Amino acid sequence: MMRHTAFAAVLLLAAPLAIAESPRFGLDVEVLHDSNASRGLYDADRKADSIVSVEGSLVGSTPVGSRSGFVYRAAARYDYFSTFEDLSNIGLTGRVAYRVQPGTEFSSPFFEIAGNAVWLQHSDSELRDGTILSLEASIGSHLTDRVRL
Repeated sequence: MMRHTAFAAVLLLAAPLAIAESPRFGLDVEVLHDSNASRGLYDADRKADSIVSVEGSLVGSTPVGSRSGFVYRAAARYDYFSTFEDLSNIGLTGRVAYRVQPGTEFSSPFFEIAGNAVWLQHSDSELRDGTILSLEASIGSHLTDRVRL
């Protein structure tokens, strides 16, 4: 049942990308060490763990006008905790943002409003399973072709 649900969620999250212009694929692999994976407040409660994360993503955009458009992102992520295996999880993420840059100069500020949905399924911890929904607004500027503030 979980595999069918995950497959349906990926299709739902990736649906807007079918109409996007030139979608881009990404793969991110991380290996990290968390000195407080247990999130303990006191030294005696703090437990360390090593984590391997793999994420695949698909990003696309659809222009609405000469200076505005939608940006879509769908991703699937797996986090493996080597010591606390119950914390290992699968996450599916979908993000839709509307971005507008009223000015015509490269470094003119842009304004963005976005909605995010994350579905998490842990390996053996039903208490941590669930969905995270968020709405965000931001203002930014391009400093170079690769650096944004």
